[in-house]
Amino acid sequence: MVTTAVRPEIGAVIKIGPMATAPPDRLVDLTGRLGPSGLVGLLAAADVMIGNDSGLRHLAGAVGTPTVGVFWCGDVINAGPLDRGRHRVIASFRTTCPRCGAPQEPRRDRPSPTGAPCIRGPACRGGPTQ
Repeated sequence: MVTTAVRPEIGAVIKIGPMATAPPDRLVDLTGRLGPSGLVGLLAAADVMIGNDSGLRHLAGAVGTPTVGVFWCGDVINAGPLDRGRHRVIASFRTTCPRCGAPQEPRRDRPSPTGAPCIRGPACRGGPTQ
């Protein structure tokens, strides 16, 4: 099992490692070690790519690697894979921020200013909304 991440995702990668069922000598963390061409090579050589709805998941599909993608239910329609024989979808039907509970109203014309999943952007500190 190989893990990669961008800086905001490193915490999630650290949590995933201990949950892996692969032997420890088969776990490789390449976070921050690969450039774009290295990522393309890694994805092309992979048996399967498991990840969120991201550019890397789309890239894996483009190089012929089967994928399992985690999508927000509304995005499955817009960005989900068309070939469900090679690509699987896991859809989340959560309509509130998992950190602060704010209702989410995803709109392509109003993305989060921080890239965070919460519509509240920087105001989302993980506490409940009032």
